[in-house]
Parts: sequence; C-alpha cells; structure tokens
Amino acid sequence: MTSNAQRIEILQADFLDSRLYDEDPGAGPLRLSRGAILAPISRAFDLAERRRSGHAQRVAYVSMYLASEMELDPDHIEGAFFAGLLHDLGMAGAATAGVAPTGEASGDSANWAEIVKTLNLHCEIGSRIVRRLGLGEDVARAVQHHHDCWDGSGMPGGLSGERLPVLARILAAADRVESLFDQEASPLALRRTAASEIAAMGGSELDPKIAEVMAELARDDGFWLGFYGEELEPTLVSLNYGGMLEGTPLQEFIG
Repeated sequence: MTSNAQRIEILQADFLDSRLYDEDPGAGPLRLSRGAILAPISRAFDLAERRRSGHAQRVAYVSMYLASEMELDPDHIEGAFFAGLLHDLGMAGAATAGVAPTGEASGDSANWAEIVKTLNLHCEIGSRIVRRLGLGEDVARAVQHHHDCWDGSGMPGGLSGERLPVLARILAAADRVESLFDQEASPLALRRTAASEIAAMGGSELDPKIAEVMAELARDDGFWLGFYGEELEPTLVSLNYGGMLEGTPLQEFIG
C-alpha cells in the first residue's frame, strides 16, 4: 500500500516533470501530465498581466490554504487550487481581443471604461476555457466572479454576499493577499501589515468570515514560509493530491 509520503513524492515528480508519460507504449498515444502543463503556463499568465513571476502559483497556494482552514471538502480544496492557478487564464484572450491587459484607475472615464472591459472580458474568457478544460463548474464560476465584491461593488457585478460562489470569495481574498505582496518591496513589511489590511476589507470587498480566517493565517509564520518559497510547486503538491492527475498514468496512486 502506498503511503501518503510516497504519494506526495510521486505527485511532486509528476507536477514538476515536463516529460510525456506513457504507461503502455503499445496502448495508445503519450499523455502529458496536467500539472506539467499548467505549472509553466501559469507563469505565462503572469506575464500577460504584467505581474511578478509566480503570481498565479502564489494565489493557488493561498486559495488552497484558505479552503483547507475553512475545512471545505477535498473537491472544493482542489477546486480552490485550480481556480487560483488559472484565474487569469482569460487575460491573454482579452489582449487578443484588443483590450489592454492592465491599466491604472484614474479620473479618465475612457481609461476606466477600458479597465472595466478588460476585467469583465478576462473573467468571461477564463471561465469558458476552464469549462472546456473539464475542471468543473465550481472552478469556472470562481474564475468568472473573482473580481466581484461581497458588497456588490465589484466587476463583472450582479452578485453579492453569499450569492457569490464560495470559491470565488476565497479566490478574491487570495488575489488580494498576493496583490499586497506585489505592492510591497519588503516581505517583512507585508507580514506586519497584511492581517490588518485584509481584515479591513471584510464586509466590503471580501466575505467578512473569509477575511477573518485570512487575517488569522497572515499571523502564522508557517503560512508565510510556504508563500515566500523559491518554488511553490512542491508545496502545492504536498497540499493537494486529488483529481489533478485524473487521466494520467499516475491516477492509480490516488486513494
């Protein structure tokens, strides 16, 4: 019987290894591990949105950590992982459609309209692609609504409070935490301020209960050790060994 430690070691190798896997050379075409595809592609999403490299992986890490702390079921924890990793999947599509990838809010109404258009389009395109990838409706809806706010003031709008999917609320909090990291020159400075900044967003931008859990996590040194890791892939794999390998030869190790 395969132990959890052995499973994690096997899954880590699959997630980090970009080789093609072939369980039986005579049985059919080679299959590429899902993790081996998504890990490097997530960095391309970061470039599309002009983020620090590793943004998507950090959001995935925070999303999974939050879902785990909230004691969600394994399917939702796995969904939080994929939602975090793929939340900006639609940004490249928005750029292809002729919409600027990023922009700073200002008093310029034309500029603000462009930002709104970008956010709406990248959420919509991202959710469509996630559905086509077969990652489930929960993940697709999280990607679609991760810019919506608890108080209804976000984009694309139309949903607020508990009408927002729980994974979208988790993803929103994770994305805010990573955005704080992106704005801080010093990791130490973020560790000192993150808890209060996230708590202050509760009830407006963020679900107040999720903001409370996130603020508590921000006081935990163990959380930050993983967040600031040089390579997040092994950490992510150690947190998640569910259906992310469905359809690969390593699926047999999932218990």
